[in-house]
Amino acid sequence: MVETQLWDNIESFQIDDGEASLSFCKRLSRENDWSIRYSERVIAEYRRFIYLAAISKSEVTPSDQVDQAWHLHLMYTESYWNILCKEILGVELHHLPTKGGIAEQQRFRDSEININTH
Repeated sequence: MVETQLWDNIESFQIDDGEASLSFCKRLSRENDWSIRYSERVIAEYRRFIYLAAISKSEVTPSDQVDQAWHLHLMYTESYWNILCKEILGVELHHLPTKGGIAEQQRFRDSEININTH
């Protein structure tokens, strides 16, 4: 029941205030040379990623497209930290960049194996 409420809150969460002439969706579209429709789909997937990251006991990694939405949302600091993380999720969801290299690739592969076997 708690997870259902969390999803409902994430799904209805408005990233920007809706009053800007350049909305979050339009900005995501412009900065990535995507159509508005495609950006809307990426934002929907970003919401699913946020939900998964919030409920998962394992580390989750976004697709490149979702990562672009996440990067942009991080720039909307009030929306991201105060509303999404503090009010909706109740936890700080940090974006940690990859350290790169062979060890990091192996760690990622190991996490994929763990997810696929559970």
